[in-house]
This record gives sequence, structure tokens and C-alpha cells, in this order.
Amino acid sequence: MARGYRPVRRDQLFLLPPDMTDWLPDDHLVWFLLDLVAELDTSGLHARYRTGGVGRAAYDPDMLLALVVYAWSQQVRSSRRIQRLCEVDVAFRLICAGDLPHHATISRFVAGCQDTVAGLFTQVLALCARAGLVRLGLVALDGTKIEANASLGANRTRTGIDRELARLAENIVAEQVATDTAEDTLFADRVGDELPTELTDRTSRRARLRAALDHLDRRDGPDDEDEPPAPRPEVIATGRRGAGRPGAGVDRVTEARAVHARVLAEVRAHHDQATARREARTAAGRRAGRRPVPPEEHHRVRAAAAVLAAAEAAAARAEKPQADRPARHVNVTDPDSRVMPTRRGWIQGYNAQLVACSGQVILAADVTDQTNDVAQYLPMADAAQTATAALPVSLTRGRPRGIGLIVADSGYWSPRAATHPGPDRLIATASRRTLTRQPIPDGPPDIDATTREQMTRRLLTPDGRESYKQRGATIEPVNGQIKDVTGLRRFRRRGMAAVRAELVLTCTIHNLLKLHRATGPRPATS
Repeated sequence: MARGYRPVRRDQLFLLPPDMTDWLPDDHLVWFLLDLVAELDTSGLHARYRTGGVGRAAYDPDMLLALVVYAWSQQVRSSRRIQRLCEVDVAFRLICAGDLPHHATISRFVAGCQDTVAGLFTQVLALCARAGLVRLGLVALDGTKIEANASLGANRTRTGIDRELARLAENIVAEQVATDTAEDTLFADRVGDELPTELTDRTSRRARLRAALDHLDRRDGPDDEDEPPAPRPEVIATGRRGAGRPGAGVDRVTEARAVHARVLAEVRAHHDQATARREARTAAGRRAGRRPVPPEEHHRVRAAAAVLAAAEAAAARAEKPQADRPARHVNVTDPDSRVMPTRRGWIQGYNAQLVACSGQVILAADVTDQTNDVAQYLPMADAAQTATAALPVSLTRGRPRGIGLIVADSGYWSPRAATHPGPDRLIATASRRTLTRQPIPDGPPDIDATTREQMTRRLLTPDGRESYKQRGATIEPVNGQIKDVTGLRRFRRRGMAAVRAELVLTCTIHNLLKLHRATGPRPATS
């Protein structure tokens, strides 16, 4: 049983220690961030300011950087909320040294550091390497969809945008005439007031709609009617597609037919030889053995036929009249964003790409408007190699700086990704559930195996299964931490360059938090 209540005396002189350094414990994240920002090269942030002139003194960019980093690490991304916390939260007040930056100042700072976040990311990655957190034996690549600062309802077709532009133009003209008539009646020959504010707003909306139309034009690209697609001569001559996907302007139907004909001829030749051997054994009184598979049912022929059918279907879709094709949509709020499929439905957003090492330190990050990941392996692998090659040898503690193995799921699979020069890679050719149900291969590999078959065989080996199993523990927690720890479930800014900078700064904070947990608390002050 308690003796009573502790006294509540709000009129006492000091509720906080008079020294700011006593406000927070020594192991608090704020001290780590302040010490780290002091060690970073922030000259790019300072270069945006010109001091020594007249006017009010600017806020220290180092202080604003520490403020934004700490706020985002606490899932506080609203500049207005950051401003309020600078008034009432001890940690925020300590970072600002009792100052109170306006939310517009914070927002302008975040937008202004767009060109410098890549350098900050590289510096923090080097600090993580110095702490032994960057282990490059196995790295994993994955993508995650993040909502844009735009609504699904803001998507328009070209026809819809043209109709809205026409309606706005008619309204502006009508209101201009009405305004002139009213001013003539009210002021006669005297000068009246400016146009109503809503006219300015509608003019800006017209600018946004025209920007959306320009984005549609860039997305559609130039017409290719002058140069009809043609097959590649080497494919027609050899009947082999080779590695990678054909580029634009390639007659894929003719190529697929040539490949199908070659495969069918080879399988038929093998079938005839097997049939002849079987008949010879029967004539000699020996056991005939298993009947060979009919050529049309052979797995290689079926695969080539499937490719041919897909090419013919794609050609048929391309030949449909323009009026019969689904109309392209563009978002008038953020034209760079796209409608993205997720497990929970459709969102207006971006596809964020991350590469992380086994210590869950992010090595590279980027944003794309592509809804799938098939074309993202090569640029992300190159970005990861560039980031790790920039690390000084002294920071890797004698370990090789090169990436040992890159692991990615089936969304990244393509023959080109599997055969492009670079680090060793393990890219799933099917879902994990499908791969785990297949038996471990035995015997030597087929000399005629395709790139996909070779990769599948490697995935099914014990070493391949063990390596691919590490992908989930390497990259998937990073996706969750980006969204749940730093709170990046929806971008606050708009445009590809802006959201890319927001993602890279968030990944920098993610690595900082990893570094903070690994290096321990701040040494106690005497």
C-alpha cells in the first residue's frame, strides 16, 4: 500500500537540468547522430548558403541534417510535426539547441539536399564498413512497392486530359468576360482589382495537365512505322536465340519460328535414331527398352512452341487498331508515378529497389516506375559494385572488396541477367515453393541445357538451396525495416528525382541505425 502521492509542483524553477548535456542519457541516439554528423563531409549542404550578407542568419545545415535524420528515424516525416516536437520534445530541443526552425525551413532543407544525399549515403556506408558490418560474400536484391504522394483517382487518359483542358479554358474565358463586365459596371474607366484567386489556381492546374500530357508523349515514344521489325540474321541462320531478350525492332515471330523448326528437327533426328536402335535390339532378340517420346511431346519442342505462341499473341496485340487498345493513363498529380500491383491490391506508387549484404546494410538503392523487376537486375548489380568498389581497402579489414554472390528472386530472371558479365549470381527461375518440390539433380548436366535449365539445376543443388535460403533473411527484413522502423510507407515528395532522394536518405538513416546498434553507447562524459 502506498503512503501517498508524489508531489506535483509545476511552479518550481527547474523541471530540467540547467545543462542541455544532462537532458538525455549518454547512450541516447541523439548523441550518436550529433557526433556522426560532425564527422561527415557536409560541404555540399553548406555550399547552398551564402553567408556574410544582410538579413537574418540562416540555420546551421548540420543542425537541420541531424534534426531530419533523427525525426525520420522516429517515423516523424511531417515538417509541421517536426516543428511542434522542437517545442515540446527534449531530444528535438537538444538537437536544435533550443532554437525553433519553421516547418517551411525544414521542408525547403529536405528539398534542397536532394543532390547531396548520395554523397552522405556513401560516407555512412564507409563507416559501416569500418565497423565490420559490410560483408560481401552474399548480397541480396529485392524490390518493394511504396505509395506515391498521389491518389489513384487522379489518373487520366489523354482524352480525359484534353476534355478537362477544354473545360478549364471555357470556364476561364467565361469568368474573364464576367469579371470584365462586372468591373466595367463597378469602376467604369477606373482601374479595378486583380483577377480572382481561383483563376490563378485553374491556370496552375492547366500547367499540371499539360505536364501530364508531355509525360504521356514521352512514355509512348516515337512511332516505328518507318522501319518494320526484322529478324536477326544470326538467329535465322543458326536457329538459336542466344542470351538475352531481343531489342526493339526485332521480328520475334520469325525468330521464334526458326528456333521452333531447329528444335523440332533436332528432336526428330534423335527420335529417329532412338527408334532405329530400338528396332535393331528387337531384331536381335534383345529387350527393346522404353519407347522414345514423340517429337511433338518432347519438353524442348513444347517450350519452343510456347515461345512461338507468345510471340504470335504479342504480334496480334500490336496489330490491333489504336482505338481497340486500352487507353494509357497518367497521374496528373505525380506523372512519374504509376499504378502498381501489390499483395493488398493496387496503389499509385513507385517500385523501390534495394541491395543489402548479409549484415542488412544497404549497399545500393534506387526507384523506378516499372511495375516488375525483370529489367532491374543489371542496373542494381552495377550500382552495388560501384558502391563497394569505392570503399577503401583499409575499411574492409583485409577481406576482398568484390561481391561474392548476388541472390535474387524469380522476378529478376532473364537470360540476359543470368549471363551478363559481373559477380556470380543465383536468380530463381520459379517460385520458391516450386523449386523446393523438385528433386536434387544427379548425374552430369545436359550439354544442350538452356540458360534457364542451367540456373534451375544450380538452384536445386544443396549449395544452391542453402545460398538462396539466405536471401529471405538478408533483404526481406530490410524492406520491412524501411517501412516499419523509418516509416517510409508513402513518399512525401513528388517526381522521380525527389522520391529517389527521399529513398536514399531513408536508406542512409537505416544504415546509421545499424551502425548505432553495432558500435554501442556513447562514452560517458566526466
